Amino acid sequence: VSSSKAIPILTRFPTTTPTLTWNPLSWATEYEIQIDISRKFNTSALQSYRITPPTLEVIPTPLADGIWHWRIRARNANGSWSKWSSSETFIVDA
Repeated sequence: VSSSKAIPILTRFPTTTPTLTWNPLSWATEYEIQIDISRKFNTSALQSYRITPPTLEVIPTPLADGIWHWRIRARNANGSWSKWSSSETFIVDA
């Protein structure tokens, strides 16, 4: 049976500590990254990190197998934060 819609392939990591990366923003002085099991980022499984450029990756504390969501925002030199990015989904299957 064929589907009438294309289905994206989710990023699958064979480790509980996947490396999450993003593209740099020339004006960013800091990035904030959130990882959660909820697309709404409102659960107790939330992990949050602040990263200073030129670093463009984060390795979270070990995550349980399952579907996870992450998002990022950037701060400028004036201390103002951008809006959160759209959330990205990944799978941990260690």
